[in-house]
Amino acid sequence: MPADLSPAEDRPGVPIAPPLLFVLPIVVSLVPEWFVPTSFVHGAFRWIPGAIIFLTGLALNIGGFVIQKRAGADPIPFNPSTRIVSHGPYRFSRNPMYLGFALCTFGLAILVDSAWMLLALPIGLVLVDRIVITREERYLERKFGDEYLNYKRRVRRWL
Repeated sequence: MPADLSPAEDRPGVPIAPPLLFVLPIVVSLVPEWFVPTSFVHGAFRWIPGAIIFLTGLALNIGGFVIQKRAGADPIPFNPSTRIVSHGPYRFSRNPMYLGFALCTFGLAILVDSAWMLLALPIGLVLVDRIVITREERYLERKFGDEYLNYKRRVRRWL
């Protein structure tokens, strides 16, 4: 049963849209790539794995968003949470949409054949972990208590 939080407290306090924490490092990676071009996957081989990884990430993002909406939850992290969603990809990962952003970043790095862009992946993961996930989890523990703690014990953060 959700706790009664005041409207000011009923938010995770996320200061930036999570996709930007992956997009900004990708954009920044273009600068060193311009001056010192890199290559780590040669030839046309990169198109198949790059596309598969990118599309898998996109499917996780879209699927996670749609599942939360259908469950009556709000997937936008600036808004109050109304329930814990624990079906679909949320059975395997507490953060399938963030995992999706990471896979999109990795797939894109393969597609454009940029080792610099590969660096955007761990940077994005660390930023989303420190800036978003820690705030969201504290908020969900406050709001949902044992229900969220039980979910957290059953389901891993990433995979």
